[in-house]
Amino acid sequence: MCVDTTKVAFVKAEGTTCASGNIPAASLPQSQKLYGALIDAFSMRTFAPVTGESGHDHFFNTFDKFGGTDPRHTGEWIDEVATRAAAQNEQYLELMDTPNFAPVAALAAKIGYHPDFAQYHELVLAHGFRSYLPEMEAHFDQAGAARREREHCGQTGARAACEVEVRYIYQVLHGLPKEAVFAQILLGFELASIDPRIVGLNLVQPEDCYTCMADYRLHMQMIDTLHALYPKVHITLHAGELVPGMVPPEELTFHIRSAVEKGHAERIGHGVDVMYEDKSLDLLRRWRQSTSWSRSTSPATM
Repeated sequence: MCVDTTKVAFVKAEGTTCASGNIPAASLPQSQKLYGALIDAFSMRTFAPVTGESGHDHFFNTFDKFGGTDPRHTGEWIDEVATRAAAQNEQYLELMDTPNFAPVAALAAKIGYHPDFAQYHELVLAHGFRSYLPEMEAHFDQAGAARREREHCGQTGARAACEVEVRYIYQVLHGLPKEAVFAQILLGFELASIDPRIVGLNLVQPEDCYTCMADYRLHMQMIDTLHALYPKVHITLHAGELVPGMVPPEELTFHIRSAVEKGHAERIGHGVDVMYEDKSLDLLRRWRQSTSWSRSTSPATM
């Protein structure tokens, strides 16, 4: 791996060498200044909004900086999170992950977008959609095996992290074209239906991104249609991750309710703009009276 010193991000090497202007990531211990700059760029450490970049933008800008990392290290990352959880006496984790969905997104795009989502569902299944599921399950198999190996589970000297149960939320990138979003949502429903390690699905990426806003109701309709076909799959959604001034005022009035009523969300991530929702007190009463997913199953850390 290499470090792009201009973008302050990880990038892949070109063969066995770094491109001009980049340096090997292995050399970072020799440059404390660059090492510190990377930590600041990848996190909220020491962040202060003095450059015109908001906290919101700084946070989401970190995602692209991980582009040079390899998903084959997923098992190591899970081990790190589980080890920290064990040190804090946590027993259960639900981690969000997105296996490579490019093949199913390409299949959905090849078939062509259909606004009748029940029909679209049948079409993509008829074109071999489920043939891609074993590859997705293999991703979790490999990650889990790597994690157990690092923690010496089932062996002498097994680490405390072995006792932390790890399950996954399939995360959908909803800032992509309609076909790709539909394919991912369907993939989440399918995986959660056949693999007990996948306990539900979620939609991620900035809620205020252009496509996320323009297609928000459409995405809820997709979930609504597929939920009727996969009623046992749990759904947790980011919604209401907005504040006045970030989006037009009318966009603050319906995201959370739509996530609950059309998206069948059993848990809501963020929800900070709930008081701007139409009939907000009615929505809050509904939450209070409902049985949350977290209380009805294992305790969860999200």
